[in-house]
Amino acid sequence: MTDAIKTCPICSASNHRNAPVCWNCGTSLTGIEINQTTDKTGQESSYHFDHGETDLYESALYRTGQRYLFGCFGLLAALLIIGLGLVVAPSAMDQVGIVFSASQDEATPTSPPRLFLPTVTEGPDIPTPTMTIAPTETPEPTATREPCYQVVQSGDFLFDVVARCGHRDTDVFDLVVEINNMNDIGMIIAGQRLEIPWPTEIPDPAAPPPAQDEAAAGNPAVASAPDSDGQRSVLELDDDELEEFFVIPTPTLPPGIEFHTVSAQDTMISIISQYDTTIESIRNLNPEMTFTQCNMGMRFGGERCSVILNLGQRIRVPIPEPEATAVPEITGEETAMPTPTPTFNAPMLQRPADRAAFRNNELITLRWLETGSLGQNETYRVTVEDRTAGVLYNYETLDTFLIVPEQLQAVSQSIQRHEYVWYVDIINTSNPDTSLFRTEMRSFTWETRIEN
Repeated sequence: MTDAIKTCPICSASNHRNAPVCWNCGTSLTGIEINQTTDKTGQESSYHFDHGETDLYESALYRTGQRYLFGCFGLLAALLIIGLGLVVAPSAMDQVGIVFSASQDEATPTSPPRLFLPTVTEGPDIPTPTMTIAPTETPEPTATREPCYQVVQSGDFLFDVVARCGHRDTDVFDLVVEINNMNDIGMIIAGQRLEIPWPTEIPDPAAPPPAQDEAAAGNPAVASAPDSDGQRSVLELDDDELEEFFVIPTPTLPPGIEFHTVSAQDTMISIISQYDTTIESIRNLNPEMTFTQCNMGMRFGGERCSVILNLGQRIRVPIPEPEATAVPEITGEETAMPTPTPTFNAPMLQRPADRAAFRNNELITLRWLETGSLGQNETYRVTVEDRTAGVLYNYETLDTFLIVPEQLQAVSQSIQRHEYVWYVDIINTSNPDTSLFRTEMRSFTWETRIEN
């Protein structure tokens, strides 16, 4: 195949036959003859290794590299086969040896060795003692206690409901919500019937261990046998002897306080009425008890007040004032007797606690406990001093509390804290300047009211 081209006379570059200028140097090709060229595809290459025109031909180098690469792979494969042979060959030879020896053992039968044992002579029968197993008492099945079912009353919270089943804290709330398929603890309505699990019974630490009782019941000799020196066991002593044997100390109470043992008919209202006290006094004397939704500003705590009492529980209560003894009519023939004097009254400050702090929207109630009765013409004088403003207030009362009047609260442009101190005196109204008894002094802070 031939192509028509123009050859540039300057740079000898081949150009298209219709090209006006050389593509390489820009020389004008006008008037240049068109040459005919022949396609050299398929012709023999003009490169000859014999002439030494180049030192290394690329195609020859490629074929030499392939030879070396394949040779390395072959050498590695041969080494791998030899290594596997060295590892597998010993175990294979052992297997062959075992098979060979087994075939020889099967081919040559050997007679088993003979064992000579002494002959056993039968003797007379020896009686064997038999053990009599005592019958085991089957314990009677204990009846499963049914859950506590409660119907929600109007105004009840969940705590009120679980408290009627004996619970004293909120740990059972999650279990009650799960058992009754409730979303949260606030989803209760009046008339709803709730299933409440009973609280876990705490064993009495003073009760004897069950093992001791069973041992004494199953073996009467243990309970009745005297000691080696002739003395009786503790289990044989009667109640009067046990009282002499075990001495239980009685807790020491401050003056004016005593224990009340809860009976089956007792309620918190009946106890407060019996001892002529308030629910706040009961709470202060018994910090271990739980008072739920009780308004301490009311004597009985309000309608929603809930206090759990257990049969036999001992709670501390203030001693009520003794009743006045009627004085018999004097006829002139009686022997003169000294006039009885009332029990010495030494009041103790109760609330608020020392260094208490109050907001400007709170009312303050000062309370104290009396250990006796006031004598004739005696009264309490409460002194409240605003030390920040330097103002002193005195109030006389026969009660054991005083609500601080709002007039004692200071007024300012911004909220400030004033420091107050208070104490209680017993005075005689005929001689008010002389204090018969004065309590300790306590302090509290009260925020001022904002002036309108």
